[in-house]
Amino acid sequence: MKRNLYPQAQDESTSEEEELPPSPLDISVSSKTDSSSESENEENTNASVTSGDWVIVNMVSQRNLVHRYVGQVQGRSRSGYDIKFAKKINDIFFKWPAIDDISIIAEYQVIKKLPTPKVKSSSRRVISFEFPKSLKKFKIN
Repeated sequence: MKRNLYPQAQDESTSEEEELPPSPLDISVSSKTDSSSESENEENTNASVTSGDWVIVNMVSQRNLVHRYVGQVQGRSRSGYDIKFAKKINDIFFKWPAIDDISIIAEYQVIKKLPTPKVKSSSRRVISFEFPKSLKKFKIN
């Protein structure tokens, strides 16, 4: 009987996995495993995200496509973080869009805390933000 029960338990678990689409939490967990080391992930937990920090955020579209964006945390609310998103110039440089893009993002959508970028500006306005390393491996939109 043990032999008959064991294969049935495996079949049930695989059929459940096939039927259920990945949750946003699963997507963020799988994204964290893409980092080069586990110690980086421990340093970049959501608990360490505070106002003024730069983060990478997962956003799922209506077609269940995952898009990643860079933004600065403006504050924290009951629902998550208030994040002001930057517009991508290339894999290192970002700038603020003409119209502020601020959204409330759930904690599980924040996948990585970034180092503070260097601000490139003129006397009139901020021109761009330069991150010390390329963000190409994160496939930022």
